[in-house]
Amino acid sequence: MGRGRLLKFEFFRNDALGHMPPHARLLFAGLITLADREGRLEDRPGRIKVDLFPYEPDLGEPEVDLWLSKFVESDLIARYTVDNMRVIQIVKWSKYQHPHPREAKSVWPANPDAVKEVNFRQAKKHTRQTLDTPSLSSPSLPSKDKPREKTNRSVSSLRSSSRAREANAETETTSATARKIFASKGLRLTATTATNLDAAIDAGVTADSIDHALDVAIARHAGSPGAYAVTTALDWLRNGTEPPRAEAYANGHGDGHGRRDELDSIAKDRKRIVDGLTGRTRRQQQASEQNVIDVPMQEVGDDTRHS
Repeated sequence: MGRGRLLKFEFFRNDALGHMPPHARLLFAGLITLADREGRLEDRPGRIKVDLFPYEPDLGEPEVDLWLSKFVESDLIARYTVDNMRVIQIVKWSKYQHPHPREAKSVWPANPDAVKEVNFRQAKKHTRQTLDTPSLSSPSLPSKDKPREKTNRSVSSLRSSSRAREANAETETTSATARKIFASKGLRLTATTATNLDAAIDAGVTADSIDHALDVAIARHAGSPGAYAVTTALDWLRNGTEPPRAEAYANGHGDGHGRRDELDSIAKDRKRIVDGLTGRTRRQQQASEQNVIDVPMQEVGDDTRHS
């Protein structure tokens, strides 16, 4: 399944891709959309052809396989096999792509050669740093400054990691609270709205703003209350325009009764004015008077003869 990825300007200036045919360059761009969050995908040229070139009858699996081999020669991808699984790894993936933190983890194993190379580089770097670090007993080096500087860097690193963990925990708590708010209002959270909700929370939207925006969306009878609320809360955050709840309900955006009463009053006034201009009220009064029948009544006196 394809994913949303970034295609930067450097793609068009790449020397290796620039000397390949247009279909080959399009294939590499397609591999970026097929790769998972680690830049890996299954090495199946036939399947890749069906996914990326469904309307190219003259382009077959052999051409795709040939171009994949050219990508390997140009150090654009790596093709390897682990436990009978053939995998493609896009080189320098993390330099150009930054997948969403909640994207599903990769199901394909890492390249063993790349892992060995990374471990070798790290060991070599550690050895070089160890050799370059003077001993504490060296007369040219104060014995107290260097350890203290290293300790300060370690403490700073620990504090940064702690702040990052606290920020992630706070984001996850806000996301869980927002989802509970959706459920409490009887709203179904679609996949698209959930993704947008997480992005809004990452941007700084609070659960209270989501709750407020949902109330406004429900009061205004929005077609998609969830999507409307997420967009509204994000606009409030960016523009600093979130209104107080009391003001929203005072303007008739709460349960809707205030706005309906106002419309009913306007409609009644309009009808009364139209009736006066057209004479409809006067004609109705005359018609009602014509329907009255005068019946003569015998006078009743105090004559005792009629008693």
